[in-house]
Amino acid sequence: MSQLQVGILQEKPGWQQILSQEGLSFIQCACQSPIRPEDFAVLILNRHLSSSEIRTVKDYLEMGGAILTDARYFQEIQPTLKFQPKRIQYIIPPEEEIFTSVSLVDLYLKGYGNRVMQGSCGKGYFIILPFDANQTILDRRTKRKAFYAATKRLPDEKVSLVNKGEVRKLVINCLRQLYHKRNLPYLHFWYYPHNHQSVFALRIDTDFANLHQMRQTYELLKNNQICASWFVDVKSHLNILDEMAQWQKQGQEIGVHCFEHYVWRSFKRNYENIKKARGLLKENSIESFGFTAPFGVWNENLARVLETLGFSYSSEFSLNYDDFPFYPFIGEKNSVLQVPIHPICIGSFRFAKFSQKEMKDYFARIIDEKYKRREPIFLYYHPKDTNLEVLDFIINRVKEKENLWVTNFGQFVKFWKERKQMHYVPTLENNIINIKSDPSNASFSSFTKEDVAACHFHLISPSGEEFFSPVNSGRIDLSQISWKMLPSPIKFDKRMLKVKKRKWFLVLRDLENWFYQYRLAKVAKILQSHKK
Repeated sequence: MSQLQVGILQEKPGWQQILSQEGLSFIQCACQSPIRPEDFAVLILNRHLSSSEIRTVKDYLEMGGAILTDARYFQEIQPTLKFQPKRIQYIIPPEEEIFTSVSLVDLYLKGYGNRVMQGSCGKGYFIILPFDANQTILDRRTKRKAFYAATKRLPDEKVSLVNKGEVRKLVINCLRQLYHKRNLPYLHFWYYPHNHQSVFALRIDTDFANLHQMRQTYELLKNNQICASWFVDVKSHLNILDEMAQWQKQGQEIGVHCFEHYVWRSFKRNYENIKKARGLLKENSIESFGFTAPFGVWNENLARVLETLGFSYSSEFSLNYDDFPFYPFIGEKNSVLQVPIHPICIGSFRFAKFSQKEMKDYFARIIDEKYKRREPIFLYYHPKDTNLEVLDFIINRVKEKENLWVTNFGQFVKFWKERKQMHYVPTLENNIINIKSDPSNASFSSFTKEDVAACHFHLISPSGEEFFSPVNSGRIDLSQISWKMLPSPIKFDKRMLKVKKRKWFLVLRDLENWFYQYRLAKVAKILQSHKK
């Protein structure tokens, strides 16, 4: 009998995030006693080893196991391999299987070269990453970046410096390859309910929009039968809160954006600002559970405020973008789920002077690529940016996709949190996968029948075929499966490299943005001093 779990030497938060996002079964591995290849499908070597542990891990590998690690730790097993420290700006995906559907991997940190190494040792296999995956996932640096478009001009936004979604995809591809090198099926929780191929949710930040723009946006959504997630700039919309309460009753989700349109580093200021906004919504019979920060800004004190106020989720692209949800780590795991989105909106094109056709072409490409990659299609819009024709185009482009879950952030978060609590232990014996609930964690029996029925396992064979199985099946007979081929991978388009050319307009945009935020902060400070 072979375990299909991943073993990990140290449960570092960045690694836990990747494995949890993927829905993989994993367990911490102690190296005090011998490890057989049957004990773990893959072993993640992510800490330094003692001399006795080196022998244990090397034996596991040579007997037929598989190891995913980075250069620093692999040197302890194979001292003859030498790696020179080198700063990595980004990795350009080569035409290799482990880079399937991976785009540019932005890192901008110290690593070991810019390629992923693969090899064998005895009967086993290993993959060596040129960077510390834990470090990259926990990175909080921000930078204004240009985003690719098939035009001379490019949209931009200040976002997370490391594009962690691409790091996650690369790491998961490595794990999947190691499973298949060992001729083992790869099993994980699927990302969406009822084996949908992707999900679409529209976020609306109401920044400074006038009454006409708000109502126009609502009518467009209503006509298209879209229940979006609205995040309210409460100070600007005191005159429409009672109307928005009716929108909520008709299916729209209402969350908090701000009262003063600013994010401070101070816990107290953020607390007062967000609590005031949420209180005014509640006074108008609007219950709010989600939050998005002005300008997409995230910091630790903001995260602590949201946890203190009991928010269910938040969404800030300065922490992460174009990725699956996760819980931020701020010394300990935060209980407010972070929902990354695509950071470019219609407003981003205003500075780049895009035509409506160019905007539509951009969003058509983003939607199509995310759907093919089976990633969430989470986009956002400001009513003040008008261009409702483009928004209508986005909605109808999404509606063309088959087996797509169209929902709002709140409903997706509910599913994701339930998925996160389901733990399981898979084993393989005589071509049959047996799946048991992990007795040390939440059992499937603690969920409603509807919750369990919504969740599926996704199984990928070493030959590149897939199968979806309901989580309550408990048993998968590989000989009885009707396999289907995986979707064709998306090849990296080298034209995307133009975003890496030095662009002085990004520096100017940073200065412009800083001045705009500075003015808002100054106004907010003056108003606060008058109240005192």
